Amino acid sequence: EEYTTEGDVDYETGHIEYDGNVNVKGSIKSGFRVSGSDIKSVEIDGGIVDAEGSLVVDGGIVEGKIFAKGGVFAKYIHKSEVICMGNVIVAREIVDSVIICSGSLIIESGKLISTEATAKMGLMVRHIGTETATPCRVCVGKDKFTEREVKRINGRIEEIKEKVQECETKKIFMIQENKDLQQEITRLAHVQDRAQLEQKEISSKIASLEGKAGLGNTVEELGREMETLEKEANDAEKALDKCFEKSERIEESQERLEKNAQILEQNLEDMKLEKANLLQWSKDNPSNPVVKVEGTIQTGTFIQGEQSDIVVKNLIRYARIMETREGDTDGLYQMQVTNL
Repeated sequence: EEYTTEGDVDYETGHIEYDGNVNVKGSIKSGFRVSGSDIKSVEIDGGIVDAEGSLVVDGGIVEGKIFAKGGVFAKYIHKSEVICMGNVIVAREIVDSVIICSGSLIIESGKLISTEATAKMGLMVRHIGTETATPCRVCVGKDKFTEREVKRINGRIEEIKEKVQECETKKIFMIQENKDLQQEITRLAHVQDRAQLEQKEISSKIASLEGKAGLGNTVEELGREMETLEKEANDAEKALDKCFEKSERIEESQERLEKNAQILEQNLEDMKLEKANLLQWSKDNPSNPVVKVEGTIQTGTFIQGEQSDIVVKNLIRYARIMETREGDTDGLYQMQVTNL
C-alpha cells in the first residue's frame, strides 16, 4: 500500500509515519519527518527521512537527514547527512555532506566536494574536490553503517535489559506486598470471627439474664460490650474490603507487568536477531576498498582503506586507488594508485 501527499510535507500535513510506501509529490520541508518503507519525494529541503527500504528523490537533497535500509537515489546532495545500507547513487554532485553507506557511492557525472564519505563497496566518481574547496575525506572498505547500527542495537539491548530488571524488581515487591496483605487479611478475618463469636456468647448471656431482678447493671454492661464487639467486627469488615480491593489492584498490576515483561523479552530477542542478521549480512558481503575517478582528484584529499590510507600530494587524473598488501600475508597494506 502507498500513502501519497499531493504537495509538500510541512505544517499543513505534519510528520508522516506510515507502515508502507510513501510518495511525496512535493518537498519534505525543514524539521518535518517522513517514515515508511520505500519513500519517494520530488525534493528534500531540510526534511528528515527514515526509510525501511529505499529513498528516491527526483531532485536534490538539501540540508536533509536521511536514514535508509535500502539505497538512496538523487540528482544532488548538499549539506546533508545520508546513512544507508545500500548504494548511494547521485547524478550530479555531493557537496558539504556526510555520506555513510554499506554499498557503493556512485556520482555518475559530477563531483564530490568538501564531503566526508564512507562506502564499504567503494567509490566511483568523476571528480573529487576543487582547487578552492575543503579537501574531501574518503573511506572505502569499512562498514561504518553496520558499526553504527550494531552500536545502536547494543544500546537498545542494554536499555531493554534494564527495563526487564525493573520489571523483575517491581514483581518481587508486588509479590511481597500481596503476601503481607494476605497475612493482614488472615488477621482481620480472625478479629472479625472472634468478635462475631463473642457477640453470640454475650447475646446468649443477655437473653438468659433478661427479666431477672437486680441484674440490670450487668445487662447494660454486657450491652456495651456487645456494641464494642460489633464496632470491632464492622471495622474489621471495612478493613478487609480495602485489603481485598488493594490485593486485586496488585494482582491486576502484576498481570500487566507480566505482559510488559513478555513484550520486553520479545523485543530483546528481536534486537539480538537483528544484530545477528546484520553481522551475518556484513560478513556475507565482503568489502571492496576501491576508488575510481574518471576525472581529477585534488591535492589534500584523504583516502582511507581498511588497513591503510593516503593523502593526495599532487593532482591525480583518471585513476584507480585500491588497497593492496605488499608481498605475502605478512606484508604491509598500502593504498596503490594506478591508471584507469
